[in-house]
Amino acid sequence: MASTRQPLDSRSLIASVLLGSHPPQLSGKRLVALGELFGIADGTTRVALSRMVRRGELSNTAGDYALQGALLARQRRQDESRRSPSTEQDQSEGAWEQWIVRDGRRSSKSRLELRSAARQLNLAELREGVWLRPANLDPQRLPDARLLMAKQAHRFDCLPDDASGLISKLFDTSGWAAGARRLIDELIEHESRIVDEPNETIPTSFFTATAVVRHILFDPLLPASLLPADWPGGQLRSAYAEQEKLLQGALAKFFSGVS
Repeated sequence: MASTRQPLDSRSLIASVLLGSHPPQLSGKRLVALGELFGIADGTTRVALSRMVRRGELSNTAGDYALQGALLARQRRQDESRRSPSTEQDQSEGAWEQWIVRDGRRSSKSRLELRSAARQLNLAELREGVWLRPANLDPQRLPDARLLMAKQAHRFDCLPDDASGLISKLFDTSGWAAGARRLIDELIEHESRIVDEPNETIPTSFFTATAVVRHILFDPLLPASLLPADWPGGQLRSAYAEQEKLLQGALAKFFSGVS
């Protein structure tokens, strides 16, 4: 299955490989060598590293670069999203959580921050200023995002008359499922090739892995009773976990040749 995705630029490649590393730290030499494997000139990678340090996205200690700031927080969110989530918290007989933005003028920055926080919390927008979802997730999840929401919006519990109808209006479950199945097929295709031809397969496997992580972040995490019977969320996470082991092994072997 040929990939139609655009190649990663130097910043995206650096961020992606560090987001997938634990601890999220690699030497500049290894990051430059990885860039060359992806067709990125060493000077381009070094410029990207310097810019990311200046922006506070990376720290540089004796030539080792590590995530910090917003990228480090993003890694925590990604790690959490890749785990098979518990989506069956006590839902108080079908309760939903609803957030309604307070009256008053808000800056463009505040609006963007609230929208980002709402997306992180897997909320969907019913109309301008009204966000909601089934109350089946940990109410203490992502405290920073919840704090930001609380500064601009009131939270309520509600009991919708037609939960299934709201789900179809708020969440594109069929679109997410179709994308997940395509990614599962790609992951399966890469499994054998990454073992036999690691250096040739690392870039394509890396692109797919990055796409999977992004896709999982948008899993609506709905109650099983409101999802199709063949929902592929668990299968996608399992397939990704298998490829991640193979990809990390291939990367370790590649980096072992970088002094």
